[in-house]
Amino acid sequence: MDEKRKFWEEHHSQKQMIYPAEELVRFLYYWYPDPDSRKNTRALDMGAGSGRHTVLLGKMLFDTFALDQSFSGMKNTRTFLNRDGLSGSILCATLNKLPFKNETFDLIIPWECIFYGDRDFIKSALSEVNRILKPEGVCFTCFRTTKDSHIENGKPLSEGVYRCRGEWEGQILTVLTKNEVEEFLEPYFKTIWFDEQWTTRRNSEQRDALWIILAQKK
Repeated sequence: MDEKRKFWEEHHSQKQMIYPAEELVRFLYYWYPDPDSRKNTRALDMGAGSGRHTVLLGKMLFDTFALDQSFSGMKNTRTFLNRDGLSGSILCATLNKLPFKNETFDLIIPWECIFYGDRDFIKSALSEVNRILKPEGVCFTCFRTTKDSHIENGKPLSEGVYRCRGEWEGQILTVLTKNEVEEFLEPYFKTIWFDEQWTTRRNSEQRDALWIILAQKK
């Protein structure tokens, strides 16, 4: 087991995030207002962790899939789905080698996951998202900005790429400017929404600074 997978195995065996991201909740209800249409919308929670967004998709009646590299995360996801009487397909795989056929999904949600890697990882993961999206399918995702506090005290490895310390000890994290995000997206997607969000936590000691993007397959 490589270092990255080992970290997330231990992380998801100890912590289970349950509350979904508010940005995603708002997007889903705005973009898919008709419950009947959701039943015919195949959605992938990519980098699902312990399945907080998988459960949300299931409750909203999407044709739901979840994928993460962590076995413990996927085990938690199945537990939460069963608890709520929901169905969903669960797979364990890395984000840049997705085990799906071309043009499988209408919606892919790689939330707070693609930036845990270097620039080559981000590029390959976005290429895979594009490959498995159906024509005109959409991707709702986020990237960390250069103002994010996760990189504080981290070890710089290259431009915008850090090895984290503290809570995310050892993880590779890439932060990006708006122009850099646009350059990553341009070969594969047409941008529909591009927003910036700041959230402070722990008495303002931590800053979550995100680019939030809705993009459609070209």
